[in-house]
Amino acid sequence: MPSAKRIIGLRFLNVLKDIVPFMFCGALVMVATYFATIAISNIYLLLVVRVLIAAALYYGIMRLLNVVILRECMQFILKKK
Repeated sequence: MPSAKRIIGLRFLNVLKDIVPFMFCGALVMVATYFATIAISNIYLLLVVRVLIAAALYYGIMRLLNVVILRECMQFILKKK
């Protein structure tokens, strides 16, 4: 199986540099969501609230940091309508 480095010259360190900021942001959002919903005992309500909070937080952070991929995705979605 050919490696990405051989095919397109992408090294593992470059891949990590691309992925780690999003992974860190996702982990931060999940921790914040957990603590924000710790008092909810209804499992169905908990699921809905966690999904909504996590999506809003992640979107907000990506917007605040002016992430290029988010902007491109939003342009694509808004262009389709």
